[in-house]
Amino acid sequence: MRPENRGLDPKADGTVAGMRVGISPGPLILWSSLSLILITFDGLAGYLSEIAALVIPIALICSFAHTFYSMHACTFHQRFSTDHPLKGETVEYELTLVNGGMLPLGRGDCSFADPGPLGSFSKPAEFPVRPEETRIYAADIRCAYRGTYNIGLTSIVFSDLFGILRLEEPIEPRVFYVYPELLRLDPSVEKLAASSGRDRAGETTGEDDPAIFEYIAPMERDRRGKRIAWKYWASRGFPAVITPGRSESAGIRIVLDLWKSAEEADERLPSEDAAASAAFSVMQEMSKRNIPVEFYAGGAPSPVHVLSESDFRALFDQSPNLIFSETEPPAKAFEWGQSTLLISTRPLTAAADGRAPLFSLFECAIAAGNAPHLLLCPPPCRADSEKENLDALEALAEGMRSAQSEGKIRSLLRIADSRKGTEEIAHALRL
Repeated sequence: MRPENRGLDPKADGTVAGMRVGISPGPLILWSSLSLILITFDGLAGYLSEIAALVIPIALICSFAHTFYSMHACTFHQRFSTDHPLKGETVEYELTLVNGGMLPLGRGDCSFADPGPLGSFSKPAEFPVRPEETRIYAADIRCAYRGTYNIGLTSIVFSDLFGILRLEEPIEPRVFYVYPELLRLDPSVEKLAASSGRDRAGETTGEDDPAIFEYIAPMERDRRGKRIAWKYWASRGFPAVITPGRSESAGIRIVLDLWKSAEEADERLPSEDAAASAAFSVMQEMSKRNIPVEFYAGGAPSPVHVLSESDFRALFDQSPNLIFSETEPPAKAFEWGQSTLLISTRPLTAAADGRAPLFSLFECAIAAGNAPHLLLCPPPCRADSEKENLDALEALAEGMRSAQSEGKIRSLLRIADSRKGTEEIAHALRL
């Protein structure tokens, strides 16, 4: 933990910027005019008029001096219950204010960066008054969504008694990186990764595997040693051999569709969080089983390869910086060659013509037998309508789906309703 302290050298830890001085012209003109009026009566009523003429200037000077003294004498310390909050976790915040001087402090106020729900910093912080007095201000901040948060004190302000002088000391709030929630998924999720042949202990990927039938070729001098296709020889009348395929390890391509939604934050953020949690939870499960993953985020032209748990951890550390800003559907999700899981918040239908590009892409991919697995994470306001659209897409898939090769599951079309919590993601990915 790196707490912010301010003592004799407030700029030592880099949390405090230069002091800002503000003057309110209204009160300044008012009290200056009143002081000039009293000065004009100086000497008209003996010592009493002379004292009256000096009261306001002396009071202003003392008030200004006490304001500077208060800013110097007040010290603070911030404490956070954790430096690495997870999504949904509550951070316990505590601010300790100390009057380190020998005189009472003036009027003070604190400003806070509030990323949490309304009311996290609703009550004002009370400043210590008596010398050597300490007061503690506490608040609970809930990091409701994945992302980068600024939390804590942003400035301390002292004002003089007359409302003329304002001293503000800006303070850099603490930056928190909140990571997606990692879910414990059912072991069956590894079936999403496809392989050809068998993963055989002690043998390397790319070897000829007799368990994989590739094609039959005529027997030639350089093809000796291959298995003879006796039935083909008997039925066709000329010798032939079976050419086996190559054994390939299971693998999966995960495409996180970083679609830029037009919904308000309270509708958009739950779906974006659900999509990020699903993508990284699946990657975590695959990395535990040493299943290679190609991860595409948005329109990235090249993937991030996750081949081990250390690769996953390095990628997961960057997850708070994912920004949902794409407009076009991800073409990588519909390329041939590898089992693909598309995780998207994009709508399947559009208000204009009733069909969005994503629906059309799936329709073509299903007809070609190359549809990716789909996990749809819609905003809460569209969850019911998207469930109906997904049912229509699945009905279309049932009518167009051709026979799948043995050992390969058909395309998975599921929806995760963020209104039901993160467990809905684990339920949707259970095969």
